[in-house]
Amino acid sequence: MSRRAKLWKKLQESPQNVRFDELEALAKALGFTVKFHGSHAVLRNRAAKCRVTVVRPHAGDDALDRSDVGRFVEEVEMHGLAPTDEEDG
Repeated sequence: MSRRAKLWKKLQESPQNVRFDELEALAKALGFTVKFHGSHAVLRNRAAKCRVTVVRPHAGDDALDRSDVGRFVEEVEMHGLAPTDEEDG
């Protein structure tokens, strides 16, 4: 299983334990760009025409809000961008 597929599985199975750097790495691997606006990060995939905004955790709190992770997972699945086990990572 590729690193990308492992991260994807983590997002689906335990969204409460996802760090921002993990979500950012997976988003970039799936073709998203990341732009920052204060404490928010906008993840955008222009080819799939999807956009997700997440709140970056503040100092001392590593995990993203599970609803932000859930929205990202929904968008990726809706647009058919989810990684598969066969992909190299």
